[in-house]
Amino acid sequence: MWDTITTISAAYVVAGVVALVLQTTANAFAWYTILRFAYPGELQFRQMLAAYAACVALNAVVPANLGTIVMLVMLTTIMASATFAGLLGGFAVQKIFFTLAGAFVYLYLFLTVSGSFDAHFAWVKEHPWAVVTLLVAGAVTIYLVLRLFWPKVLRWWEQAKDGGQVLLHPGAYFGKVFFPEFVAWVASLCVVGIFLAAYSIPVTFHTVMSIVGSNSISTTLALTPGGAGVN
Repeated sequence: MWDTITTISAAYVVAGVVALVLQTTANAFAWYTILRFAYPGELQFRQMLAAYAACVALNAVVPANLGTIVMLVMLTTIMASATFAGLLGGFAVQKIFFTLAGAFVYLYLFLTVSGSFDAHFAWVKEHPWAVVTLLVAGAVTIYLVLRLFWPKVLRWWEQAKDGGQVLLHPGAYFGKVFFPEFVAWVASLCVVGIFLAAYSIPVTFHTVMSIVGSNSISTTLALTPGGAGVN
């Protein structure tokens, strides 16, 4: 493995680092804007950059995206009035662009890869009553949990709305959240392309999209450090 890693030019490594720094900084700026509207005057950009960089570094070596949880805990410590529910609201706002970008990647792959829509769902067809039972049981369970925790849900919802304050200012959202996240996403595509080229793997739009899609799945199911195994 070491021999393989060291076969590439240092120029590719430098280019990859530059693209990754751009990606991290742009995402941190988007987070900073979200939280600046949620909790005015309580956060400096360098603090947000440090917290987000720690999140990125930890997610590469710890399972289940625990680095993100660490970042949220750090932010509740930095900002006196911040609540965990409020930060989760901000997290939902931060994910809007990446949800759309992920949907674009998956849609592209499903439409271009043959056999994507050939699933037959044999177990569902053979056990229809079991499926219905599972759905009803799930719905009842959700209802009972919501009924039990409803007062807390209402309080959490009020706190979570703090994290979405930037959405009340469309100009700020699209200019300082959505656009920086687009820049970060393009930078992440550049990282993939750079290291494909470094190992003489043909850099095509389809290849990059395939790798981005697999990375997305491994991040969603990152039960192992950095999604190892899933990747």
